[in-house]
Amino acid sequence: MLQSRFSLAWWKLQMPLANSIAPLPAAFLNLSAKELLAYEKQLEKHLDLLKSQTRLQDYKPYPRQTEFHQAGQQARERLLMAANQVGKTWSAGMEVAMHLTGIYPDWWRGRTFD
Repeated sequence: MLQSRFSLAWWKLQMPLANSIAPLPAAFLNLSAKELLAYEKQLEKHLDLLKSQTRLQDYKPYPRQTEFHQAGQQARERLLMAANQVGKTWSAGMEVAMHLTGIYPDWWRGRTFD
């Protein structure tokens, strides 16, 4: 019985995130604390997987990073000079990922490649 419940839970996790946010099914009300903890661990693993797969879509640049990205529309070379640990490498990496994948966010005003 436990296996079938977790199979159902795993199937629900395969659905898109927007569709997977739903009230707890009645079958979960009968689970023991140990079974709920195991399910919680599965959910945490799945959430970590989703976060790792949607970093490009979730990227929200700071104002200076936005200026840097937009400058790429006209300038061939750019410099993003800032303090330590403020996102210089992260923003450059995100821009490279956008150019490599061709996936650009709605706010993007920089240069694009098809």
